[in-house]
Amino acid sequence: MRIGTLRFLVAGTALSLCQLVSAGDLLVTLSLATPVLKRGEVPHFAVTVHSTTRTVRVLRFQSRGDLRANYAELRVTKDDENAHVPVMISDPGPIDEQAFVELKKGEELHFEHDGSPLVLSELPPGTYSAVLLLQPDARSEPIRSNEVTFRVQ
Repeated sequence: MRIGTLRFLVAGTALSLCQLVSAGDLLVTLSLATPVLKRGEVPHFAVTVHSTTRTVRVLRFQSRGDLRANYAELRVTKDDENAHVPVMISDPGPIDEQAFVELKKGEELHFEHDGSPLVLSELPPGTYSAVLLLQPDARSEPIRSNEVTFRVQ
């Protein structure tokens, strides 16, 4: 019996399922240098994307805010409900080959995230939790980071 690569034709492009990045391929870590903020301050999250199993293509989140806003979604909750803050409109720009970086097994990608398109400077006082849902590319399922907590005074 011969096992081949399953391919689909999507918008004129052959898509190989074995190329999709999964949660087992990447470890996404979220951290926050300042866990206590004054009201009106913007939390700055540090994100590390670590390739664990093989070489993978990942969007260049470190250099494009539009990709961070749309494919590295920060979810902020208070008492298990989404935080109620304004949300800016953020559409992704074109995604071509230059929008990707290759991470070999063991390599990491680092970037900062301010929560955009969420306007986190509008958070009222309280204790919050945040997780990052990172889509390595537009086709892959989101990979969930660890959860961090912070407080706004």
